[in-house]
Amino acid sequence: MARFQRGVDAAVTAAGVESHLVQPLERTRSGARAAVAAALEAAGEDCGLVVPNTVAVPHVLRALAAAGRRPGRDVSVVGVCTDAAAESMEPAVTNVSLEPRDVSRRAMRTLFALLDPDVGGPPPSGVELVVPRLTRRETTGGGATP
Repeated sequence: MARFQRGVDAAVTAAGVESHLVQPLERTRSGARAAVAAALEAAGEDCGLVVPNTVAVPHVLRALAAAGRRPGRDVSVVGVCTDAAAESMEPAVTNVSLEPRDVSRRAMRTLFALLDPDVGGPPPSGVELVVPRLTRRETTGGGATP
């Protein structure tokens, strides 16, 4: 989570926008409702939310609806989740995918190389980071995005 937050902070700085870190005290529907209320209060009308927890995204969408805010029109929402999870939500969520299939494929290739270098080739040296991918869907509009 610290690496994710550093990335968010760097992107926010590069874009020249203001950000507020809001974390729910509880990982529940009421915790999401309180976090959304705090984010809306801190950011005012021009607000975008980045939700780095797949399970929390539907809670955030419900909390926004309860607050009378429509994702994609009144507030932008980006979830950090798989494409399948993002597409299954209502509305379909703009997401950053951490590319779990690519991560798994690379991990298996490394494992096979370590088990049998003659078959799998030499294992990679160092750490391989997989570049996440943003896919725009219904929860981000044409205006400012988070």
